[in-house]
Amino acid sequence: MKELIWLVMWVLILSGTSCEKKLPVDCPVFPYQKDHCPAVFTDSLGKKTIAYEYGGEPKPDDPYYKAGIYLCDFEQREPRLLLRSWGLGISFSPDGNWITFSDQRIWKIKVNGDSLTLLAADEEGGYYCFPDWSPDGKQIAFDLDSGPERGIYLMDSDGKNQQWLSFSFTGRDPAWSPDGNKIYFSKWTPKDSTDTTHYAQEIFCYDFSTQKERRLTYLFRDFFNISEPSVSPSGEKVVFAIQKPRKLPQVWIMGKNGENPRQVTSQGGCNPVFVSEDEILYAKVTWGDGRLWLIGTDGQNDKPFLKK
Repeated sequence: MKELIWLVMWVLILSGTSCEKKLPVDCPVFPYQKDHCPAVFTDSLGKKTIAYEYGGEPKPDDPYYKAGIYLCDFEQREPRLLLRSWGLGISFSPDGNWITFSDQRIWKIKVNGDSLTLLAADEEGGYYCFPDWSPDGKQIAFDLDSGPERGIYLMDSDGKNQQWLSFSFTGRDPAWSPDGNKIYFSKWTPKDSTDTTHYAQEIFCYDFSTQKERRLTYLFRDFFNISEPSVSPSGEKVVFAIQKPRKLPQVWIMGKNGENPRQVTSQGGCNPVFVSEDEILYAKVTWGDGRLWLIGTDGQNDKPFLKK
């Protein structure tokens, strides 16, 4: 679903890509934006910070057009531009001092705008996407969407020691569990053992303690694309997005083992993340909206996130 959004975005190239470059920029958010790929950091006092990408309508002659990666305080909700870029997945470091993001390469940057650092890139043009920082801060999971070893990778937080998780061929959208023992991800899967010509994405989980992979969703009969898993703070719930053919994507939720899947949104939604055990931040994709919204895990109290 993230792919569906960024493919229609104005292609935004990093303005200066040298490492250790400070890019402090503050500006308001303007109308007609397309907010997506949110990430949430909660500090030890419970204060929350949101990072997200703002794509916006293509207005190259508008001097006030400020697309890029934004940060904002969850309570104040006054966004500031961190970096002119586009993000195929955004994730905070566990201490909240850094974010990692992808523009088809993997980068990290401090939340104050310092130390922009390239972590991973493919000289042959492969797409490195959807990084997710491990809970202990030592590793970053991401996916590579090209080549014979496409799927989920791990690397050190400095970009070294890249490792392909071979079980994850065609895997995308990695998401760590809070204890760091599991990775949830989507993977292209045949309809069944007798039909290997029809594929769809389903949600899987890999347990590092048992070194076993387990399929969690079996919704192929009704849906085409099931992706973007994100795990609740307790590790007991998983939220994800589902795309029916020729329909808007919707946000769904289930238990950590795939039990009781049910739809949460009704008016279009993707890129879901938990802001608490009972509330979800997501990108509404209804035509004419395109903003971040908050909704309860019970599907109630659906409301815009940003004050504008």
